[in-house]
Amino acid sequence: MMPAQANNMLDKSSSTPEDALREEARQALETFEHILEIMPDDQGTLEAVIMAAGQCGEREKAMKARMRLIEVLEGLNE
Repeated sequence: MMPAQANNMLDKSSSTPEDALREEARQALETFEHILEIMPDDQGTLEAVIMAAGQCGEREKAMKARMRLIEVLEGLNE
């Protein structure tokens, strides 16, 4: 095994479960953001963005999604 490969294995095994969850949330967030490009008014996706952004510390993205969700819900009442 090459030294670089050994270092990569150590890096992966030294990550905490919290780091793994944060990375999963970040990947999910990216996916949801792509969905919103196609369907910007999708309530479920906006809610998912809020949750995923909160889990990975992206507070500004979570707030923008909340504001957009409010706009979408207000539009339903008109």
